Amino acid sequence: LEAQAVMLGARLDLCETKAERIKVHEEMVKTAEESVKVMHRLHKGAQVPQVEVLQAELHLLEAKIGLEKAKAAK
Repeated sequence: LEAQAVMLGARLDLCETKAERIKVHEEMVKTAEESVKVMHRLHKGAQVPQVEVLQAELHLLEAKIGLEKAKAAK
């Protein structure tokens, strides 16, 4: 999931239109949501500490903020 997030960040740099940027941001949110689900499952199984769950949730919030900023941009 981390590699996918890095790839989406690179794709974002290549976007030429607002619509393209919004689409990539939407994909970033989806990837971050998947990451949060995985981290919750791993934490329940005592495979990762709570801090990793919180980091995944923070990443999701940052992705959502990025999406809203992309939508608001001119």
